[in-house]
Amino acid sequence: GEALVALAAVGPHGGHPVVVDLARGQAAVGELGSVGVGADPGVLGLPGGLADALEEAIADGLGPLDAVSQLVFQASSMSASDLFFAAERDGIHVFLRHLGVLREHVVLPLDFGRRCIAHIKASAGMDISERRRPMDGRWVCNGANGKKVDLRISSIPTLHGEDLSLRLLERER
Repeated sequence: GEALVALAAVGPHGGHPVVVDLARGQAAVGELGSVGVGADPGVLGLPGGLADALEEAIADGLGPLDAVSQLVFQASSMSASDLFFAAERDGIHVFLRHLGVLREHVVLPLDFGRRCIAHIKASAGMDISERRRPMDGRWVCNGANGKKVDLRISSIPTLHGEDLSLRLLERER
């Protein structure tokens, strides 16, 4: 079988995630702010089909509530520890942290992504009108099959809006 090890070497100027595939003898190294530098999605074990299916569902009229729920439970099913929403000029980029490596998962249209962020903030008991100061909140996301995921949410203002960080904590039924 294929062995996979994730390491993070932290120095005075930040960290560098390292993904090592022992079976193939490959390593991917990059700065924490960059996404999947030199990493093969197959090496990381993240299925790209889920992001494609979500993009199609959004185009077909999926609402922000369902999209957020899908994103949270996709991340949970992939054993991701964090989910990030980063506002950029071209849309809201959604990243996953899986095995210590930050990877872009999907890019949401700007208006739709902002509605998703507002839904998350409202669900977490945060003030949705406040975008100029950092905030924290918590939320238990309930899935259709009775699965629950505890979320710790932090927001921070940025040049293009606000970014959210969601820490996923598995909850026993």
